[in-house]
Amino acid sequence: MRPIEQISALIPTIWADLNSLGDDGYCIIGSSALCLSGIELPVADLDVLTSAQGAKELMTRWSARRDYAFTPAQPERFRSTFGRFQFDIMPVEVMGGLEVNDGHAWTPVIRPETEIRLVSGLPVNIPTFKAQKRILFQLGRPKDLAKIRWIEKVENQINSSR
Repeated sequence: MRPIEQISALIPTIWADLNSLGDDGYCIIGSSALCLSGIELPVADLDVLTSAQGAKELMTRWSARRDYAFTPAQPERFRSTFGRFQFDIMPVEVMGGLEVNDGHAWTPVIRPETEIRLVSGLPVNIPTFKAQKRILFQLGRPKDLAKIRWIEKVENQINSSR
């Protein structure tokens, strides 16, 4: 199954819970957001960015699916109210109040400007390309910087076709 098909199969399972977060809101970030933006690349999981309170609500709702054995990488660089949850299609990672340590201080990942994508007929929040690039640059790992190049390649294709 292609990544877009996996995401499309997963969204109906989690959509109501994501949209019940109210003012805390959510957006899908990372490879899944890029995939929903039309960029085909491997997707290992679906990353959800929300507030710390939003993450706690999802942890309560999805407690039976929580992977307590999973430890996020680079705790010296990233901190959040974090949970990884096993769904049939792919894991979902929730990051509430995500912060990044740039070596000098912890900086929050600001709630990005989002746009709506219809996935299996359901409206889903993803960052705009500009916001995705900002988040990926802030995360700063080689794999994040490589994703920025994917976005720029698509932006260049869009601009050259105008």
